[in-house]
Amino acid sequence: MKVNVIGEVNLPGTYALPATASVFNALYLAGGPNENGSFRVIDLIRDGKIINSVDVYEYLIDGKTQNNVQLRDQDVIMVRPYVNRIKVAGEFKRTGLFETKDGELVADILRYAGGFTDKAYTHALDLYRNNTRTLSFVDVAADQYKEIELMNGDSIKAGAITERFENRISIEGAVYRPGDYQLLEGMKLSELIAKAEGLKEEAFMERGVITRKQKDLSLEAISFSPREVLNGKADILLQREDRIQISSIFDLREARTVEIVGEVQFPGTYAWAENMKIADLIFQAGGFLENAEVSSVEVSRVLDYNETKDLTKSLLHTYQYGLDRNLKLDAEGEAFVLNAFDKVYIRRAPGYRPQGTASVQGEVKYAGEYGITRKDEKISDVIRRAGGLTPEAYVKGASLRRRIELSDAEYQAKLAIAMQDTTMNAEEVEKVQYQIVGIDLPKIMKKPGCVEDLQMHNGDQLMVPSKLQTVMVSGSVLNPVAHTFTDKKKAKDYILSSGGFAQRAKKGKVYVLYANGTTAATKGGLFGRRFPRIEPGCEIIVPEKPEVDKAVNASKWLAFTSTLASLITAIAVATR
Repeated sequence: MKVNVIGEVNLPGTYALPATASVFNALYLAGGPNENGSFRVIDLIRDGKIINSVDVYEYLIDGKTQNNVQLRDQDVIMVRPYVNRIKVAGEFKRTGLFETKDGELVADILRYAGGFTDKAYTHALDLYRNNTRTLSFVDVAADQYKEIELMNGDSIKAGAITERFENRISIEGAVYRPGDYQLLEGMKLSELIAKAEGLKEEAFMERGVITRKQKDLSLEAISFSPREVLNGKADILLQREDRIQISSIFDLREARTVEIVGEVQFPGTYAWAENMKIADLIFQAGGFLENAEVSSVEVSRVLDYNETKDLTKSLLHTYQYGLDRNLKLDAEGEAFVLNAFDKVYIRRAPGYRPQGTASVQGEVKYAGEYGITRKDEKISDVIRRAGGLTPEAYVKGASLRRRIELSDAEYQAKLAIAMQDTTMNAEEVEKVQYQIVGIDLPKIMKKPGCVEDLQMHNGDQLMVPSKLQTVMVSGSVLNPVAHTFTDKKKAKDYILSSGGFAQRAKKGKVYVLYANGTTAATKGGLFGRRFPRIEPGCEIIVPEKPEVDKAVNASKWLAFTSTLASLITAIAVATR
């Protein structure tokens, strides 16, 4: 069958429906009433007559379906514009716009809105009424909900209850059950403490404080003695919203700790206890490390209150005691008791050094890593331990890379600079870096122990290359390329083999970087330039002149000539 849905609906039109369809089925297909459509008066027209009027609220609110009649072919459903509409806001379960019929009361709209929420103030409602010219406000009491009729344009708002307690008090601090409690008539402080399961053992018995709200809501502090309250000598009548604070003795003094630093497994700060000994603290810190010097343990102690009353040059007291690795002290050390804020120092043994390694790579018999056995172990010693040099070693090209670890302060400073400089990448800042150290290995091997025979440090990397046969030319030349090394060629010959100097080459600043990391620069003299000597594996570098802005130079010369002309004119005038 075909049914027409017209009027204030979202999708008016003719719909094909099954024979069992009802009014609500047709309304559903048409999208329901639109913004101006009525939910309360929907007419079913059959053969030109209104045979039924549907109130959707009866179905949605009360579940009544007696008006949801079965449709017939060519029925018309007319949705008319709404007549009365009110706004519901505040602490209702449903808020928004509701449609009312003539004669409906505030109580009806409460039912439509689902009633009040659990936070609503239910004793009165705020009603704002549109009088076609002005607005009026009606304070609707609870006993008037079934008396006041609603009008088109009314707005109803339900307020929330205030955060105000009639009989609440609270107790905090050194009691076993802190929190909120019910204030009973005539209740005193001692009764509240008893309800809170009494005071803890560490409660401060000399003073507590009650914070009380006065009539103008300003705060008043009332002090009391918990000891006198419990003894019955003094008690206080409580009022609503009183907040009682009873502190512990630990709340009223600085946290008492001791600190241990140095060569123990877990250095740090520990809780201080009465009759604590040096060995007790070392025991809590996990005992000594292998490199600890146990024969001289030092304790520093701050000046006490009586010593700090006067200005003196003294800052600390220090004590030294010896003990063994089984934490046994001598009689004097065993009798020494740590005070709060003492600091215990465990020194490192003077002969201890962390195990260091150096690596030798390249043309040695036994390349690899070697432990540094002495403080004064030198390059020649490590090469000797590596079995010496091979016949293929290029001794002049040997180089040393030294490991440099930045301190935390240096690393953070470089990191901060990199983050501020847009040309730098903070991720490229490394805490561990390597520096090339130029060495003269032929002289070192000829005369071990000489000045050039450097001491090896942890992380050093000694590289002895094989015989090199090329010379690299780079920089401001026409064809940067590597050439075969020959004894007959000099630096200028290699540059000419690379096409010669480029137009912007700085010929007088040519320098050579040798395989061992050292450099040599071009020298000038009466008889022309003297280029550095060339060795296998070196690199000839030709620097480039910086670009010059000709426009800036021209403006400088123009300013200079105009100033000079003005000066000459002034001199001529002055000499007349």
